Amino acid sequence: MEIASPLKLIFKLLILAVLATWLWVLTIGAVQSPKLTVESQPESPLHLSVFQVSPSERTGSSVITLMVMNGSATTVRAFAVAMSPGNSKTGVLLINAHNDQQMWRANEIKPITLRKTDEEILNGISFSIDYVEFEDGSKWGSDTFDSASSLAGERDGFRQAVAALTDRFRTQPVDSLSTDLDQTIDAVSTPRDHSANWNQGFHRGLNIVRARLKRAQANGGKEKLVTEWERIVAESKKTKTP
Repeated sequence: MEIASPLKLIFKLLILAVLATWLWVLTIGAVQSPKLTVESQPESPLHLSVFQVSPSERTGSSVITLMVMNGSATTVRAFAVAMSPGNSKTGVLLINAHNDQQMWRANEIKPITLRKTDEEILNGISFSIDYVEFEDGSKWGSDTFDSASSLAGERDGFRQAVAALTDRFRTQPVDSLSTDLDQTIDAVSTPRDHSANWNQGFHRGLNIVRARLKRAQANGGKEKLVTEWERIVAESKKTKTP
């Protein structure tokens, strides 16, 4: 009996240790669960849902996938998703369709992705539709972040980049872009008398053209580059200012 008592005590201590370990695991798991919510907006033409959170290649961050459904009868060309940690809207994700295939048709559901730090996710993020622009030019939403102005700047920057490159191609072939693409686009001057938000959109439009041509050239050489250039020119003719 004297030998059994210490063994029982040790056994009980082991059981307590195991239970404590499981409690710690469960507690950590609860703390690290993503706190992502979608604001109720029954009147919105677009409807959001959180699809998944997956690891990012960047340490300390994750990729959030949202599903976006167009619940209206009109095609959506652009929209803005507001992100609200706590009760304040502090950021926006702007989605702009550059061609017909990228637009959201009636009842169409497509995913969008964004990257957030793990700390932001753990602290909690609420998503909502802040602005919607339809194919016919009509709009919906409070547009808290002045997305309409940002889109106008982006589309003008896109057109100006195409115009500058078109002038260049009058004397040089498209496949010569590898030498002075950056120089040609960097030479495009920013129009005056616009807001900072518009100017930011303008430079984003320039960089969209730059990035697409560089990616085409890297992935497919001359043939892919020429095809992508033709696609960009066609898209620039369809861009409209909201």
